[in-house]
Amino acid sequence: MTQSEFCTVQTLEENQPIIGTASSNTSVWFLLEVPQPWAAKALAENHLPEDINALLAEWVETTPHSRLVFIKKDNRPVDSPILYIAISADSDQRLYQFNLQADYSDLSLINPADLISQQSQAGLLVDPDPLYLVCTNGKRDNCCSKFGLPIIQAFIDDGESHVWQCTHLGGHKFAAVVGVYPAGLYYQLFDTATIAPFRQAINAKQVPLNGLRGRTAYPGAAQAAEYFLRQQSGNLDLNAYTLQSAENQDGHWQVTFKNGVAHHTVSLVQSLSQPAISGCNGKLKPSPRYQLISIS
Repeated sequence: MTQSEFCTVQTLEENQPIIGTASSNTSVWFLLEVPQPWAAKALAENHLPEDINALLAEWVETTPHSRLVFIKKDNRPVDSPILYIAISADSDQRLYQFNLQADYSDLSLINPADLISQQSQAGLLVDPDPLYLVCTNGKRDNCCSKFGLPIIQAFIDDGESHVWQCTHLGGHKFAAVVGVYPAGLYYQLFDTATIAPFRQAINAKQVPLNGLRGRTAYPGAAQAAEYFLRQQSGNLDLNAYTLQSAENQDGHWQVTFKNGVAHHTVSLVQSLSQPAISGCNGKLKPSPRYQLISIS
């Protein structure tokens, strides 16, 4: 495969839109350390005990708006793998850490529902350092390892210790795919020189707009609306806006955010692009496009 055949390169050359392309309607994340070489479909094909895989599947099935992701530093076994549970709603952002036994057996002692509802004090509430997850699963898509691994190293070189390799987050062609938790923000970061200023902004509890794909708690249209609102207002404060409503009529969206006592309604139109490359497998799919109409 030549470099021009990498899907990320073609995506950049075609200037494909990235706004509103983050995984949507996901506000609970189970981030489990699984240090082993990952298969293309790592969540289904792995070396975890069968009962642990069944328990994880039950967590996702019974927890609304949730998703499971595997993380690792490298492929070397660890004595005490880590589980993070991230709550990524725009008005409720928490990150819990559990240090597990090597066989993961104590996962059965965790009740995610109680933790999410704050009826349980289990686990360590991590604050204030964010986690950075970078998709590096080259068996899922070549671009994930090609662009993800240098971004991981750039984070490390900048002194960041809370950066993890992870399984598929979504959107191979937007590699390196970077998730920020517990904020639940997705980015495309392919230039290692951008990592230092990016970290500075995140640590200042801002939402950098460069490379932003969207906030995972929102549907795609609301992700785009938040971007347009922040771009126009210049307000990058992480907690500046909370989503009040998102109404769609034949692709015409009215998305309303609250900021203090003020309400901002973003009007935009959703359409689909012409089919474009979606991964290094060469498959073509249309992508969502959002055009701003007005902000009132």
